[in-house]
Amino acid sequence: MGKRQRPVKRLKRLNAERASGRTAHAGQTRLTTHSIGVLPILNRILEQMKLEEFLQDYLPPEDGRTKLRSHRALMVLIRNTLTARAPIYGVGEWACRDAPDLLGLTEADMELLNDDRVGRALDKLYKADHSSLALSVAAHVVKRFNVQLDQLDNDSTSISFFGA
Repeated sequence: MGKRQRPVKRLKRLNAERASGRTAHAGQTRLTTHSIGVLPILNRILEQMKLEEFLQDYLPPEDGRTKLRSHRALMVLIRNTLTARAPIYGVGEWACRDAPDLLGLTEADMELLNDDRVGRALDKLYKADHSSLALSVAAHVVKRFNVQLDQLDNDSTSISFFGA
């Protein structure tokens, strides 16, 4: 019968497997490549929307035990939803292909990104004043992108979500 791995050793092994990018070794040289895709364009739009700043302003204060800030986890989830639509349990694995800085993360943050942390960030979003958050983002986007509202019909009385 095989040896059981201790949880700490297993976690270190999983984190090593989830290192960001792909790495090639040749002698003393190490080359790490990351996927870039559409992220630079998407990031420019998200920056102009100031979405991360609005999230920081409207999310409840972080718990002292928080290792990955909620607004960062939510921004990764938004990028994932717009580019790949991986399920929440797969966001960490999806993120490992991309350059951490294009996801607004550091290498250390990449190791922390998992479905539990994304779930806690979503809990924080649920506790936030999301009506005011949505209105603030919409007002900023209308002004920033010069959106004409003369023919806009926004029925915000009902919202439906579908999926698992």
